[in-house]
Amino acid sequence: MNARKLLDWRKLLIYTHRWMGIAFGLLFLSWFVSGIAFMYWGMPNISTKERLDHLKPIDLSTARIAPADAARAHDVRAASLRIEMKDDRPVYVFGRNAVYADTGERVDVSGADRDQAVEIIRKRAPEHALTIRYDTYLEDSDQWTLQSAQRNQMPVHRISVGDPRDTYYYVAERTGEIVMKTDRVSRFKGFWSGVLHWVYFTPLRKHTYGWNQFIIWGSFAGGLMCLTGIAVGVWRLSLKARFRRKGQHSHSPYSGLMRWHHYSGLLFGLMTFTWIISGAFSVNPFGMFSSGRGGLSREQRELLTGGRLKLESVTVDGLRAGLAKICEHFMPKQIDVQQFRGQLYLTANRPPGKDDPEERTGPIEYRMVWLARPGQGTFTSFDHAAMEEIADQLMPGVAVQDKVWLTKYDNYYRSRDNSRPLPVLRIRYLDETRTWAYLDPNRRHHDARTRQPDEPMVVRSSSRIRLAFLV
Repeated sequence: MNARKLLDWRKLLIYTHRWMGIAFGLLFLSWFVSGIAFMYWGMPNISTKERLDHLKPIDLSTARIAPADAARAHDVRAASLRIEMKDDRPVYVFGRNAVYADTGERVDVSGADRDQAVEIIRKRAPEHALTIRYDTYLEDSDQWTLQSAQRNQMPVHRISVGDPRDTYYYVAERTGEIVMKTDRVSRFKGFWSGVLHWVYFTPLRKHTYGWNQFIIWGSFAGGLMCLTGIAVGVWRLSLKARFRRKGQHSHSPYSGLMRWHHYSGLLFGLMTFTWIISGAFSVNPFGMFSSGRGGLSREQRELLTGGRLKLESVTVDGLRAGLAKICEHFMPKQIDVQQFRGQLYLTANRPPGKDDPEERTGPIEYRMVWLARPGQGTFTSFDHAAMEEIADQLMPGVAVQDKVWLTKYDNYYRSRDNSRPLPVLRIRYLDETRTWAYLDPNRRHHDARTRQPDEPMVVRSSSRIRLAFLV
């Protein structure tokens, strides 16, 4: 390629598209294929069934200490309260602190050394006790512990089960908690979906800034590759079939596979461009969508909850009465005390059964009890009129464009595995950022590792621009 050709903008377009295609073609092919895999598979994780299997159904018969007294005795500021069993004893869990409900003693979270980690897994999988062995000590993430939920738990012990599925458990040294489980099948699915699609290769993903820059500039380069291809395709297309190839008239000067590439690029080039550029938008390049999917302000949270958690109103007798009502439907292994508009409620999901699949999809049976009047029984949804009243108060002084009860997902409130609750109330506000909010009348308890149960999803105008490329 001489200087004259280089200065010819048309030749420059051709050579730019050609060499960028050679450089990035394999990367974007793998991104496309892994995206299809991602529709059905995902990264390894600890399923709800796996997390709850080792817990016993809650038994409050030995509980003697009220939650407020337990928190006060250990100088714990309780913003949340969960109740579960540990060593056959009921436990109040206040965030990172836990107190036995029978004696008021603080639960000792002494962590786990090498031998203790192995013993934890032997208790979890006693049928493989003879083959379980210590594998390695990880001070930093490996391929399957790169996400923040696991990275925040480092260092961890990796334990091999030695079973036919080639299972490994990861036990946090500080807490003794099992933070990850993988097996041969989940690693295979994870590699061909999440690892390839997110470019989650360990040496790169460990360095968040470098990984972000790679995704951003790689996507922009791919977008440029598409745009130059579209420009060349339009330039080289003849509306009159003036080209002759193998005795036939053609609208394209190319033949064979190159002709199919020409036509398919014209048909799908713009769609491919938006798909590739969505990679950059997924990591919010340069903070350009900083308003994004937002949380709530402190005032908005207090509107929903009614202020700080009123632990003084939670009594042992009230907890027992509420638990008894839930047990009429299922035996919970975890219950949460939630506050909604100043009133306290006991909430629980039905734990997975022995015959349930490892990866549950769809909504889970869910029950709530009003602690002030547990005799009224359980319910699953708050009054819709109350939710609409909250919608009017959520943004004081801002007009509401409309309020719609969604019975199916829209472009911004959606779920790959149908796990997000429906119906939800969607409110569109007429503020500067055109805020949309989604309120769940079920107050369904989501996995605490992902999203808090009382946090509505909020989408603002700049975020909708970004999400339009992501969905």
